[in-house]
Amino acid sequence: AGPGINLAFALAFLTLFAVVPFGFLGLVAQFGFQLNVGLGSFNMLPVPPLDGSKIFRKSIPIAFAIALPLWGMFLGLVLGILPF
Repeated sequence: AGPGINLAFALAFLTLFAVVPFGFLGLVAQFGFQLNVGLGSFNMLPVPPLDGSKIFRKSIPIAFAIALPLWGMFLGLVLGILPF
């Protein structure tokens, strides 16, 4: 599920919370809203397996999009060796 589904679920839980703000159902609605907003936001991070990376790659120039994975591998190598 993508960030759009998380947004739809968050709006549904927000509507449920507006209707039933107290009790167990209100608590479930509040938790569901917070969880889906958090997951949708996390999914928009520009990290390669997440959806944010696809949007990020399409919004930058092609030369930078080609060089970006190489810099990512270099940075991963440096950060992997640095603690030792």
